[in-house]
Amino acid sequence: MKRILTALNDYLQDFSSLIYPNLCICCNESLVKQEQHFCTRCAIGLPRTYYHLASMNPVEQLFWGRVKIEKATSFFLFQKGSKYQKLLHHLVNMPHGIVTVGKFPNCLTLPM
Repeated sequence: MKRILTALNDYLQDFSSLIYPNLCICCNESLVKQEQHFCTRCAIGLPRTYYHLASMNPVEQLFWGRVKIEKATSFFLFQKGSKYQKLLHHLVNMPHGIVTVGKFPNCLTLPM
């Protein structure tokens, strides 16, 4: 019985996605079932910084002499007008002001 209900639920979700498709925040392409918020192509194409691997990275240098910090990093490079600008706006405007990356409630999970 559980299999039947699961299959029925999948069919209903697939049908509703025909009418109200889930779209990628960055490129507006349809998302597949395993994707949330943005597509795998956009996730792979993110201009990542890898600053978390380097000490004295440019983000840390921004804070030197201003405030005492232990670490600072940036996940990806922001370029005004790029398709990733929408992603940043989505992060900033998430419910409850949560701006985190990971597998927690109300946050954006980025496939690695």
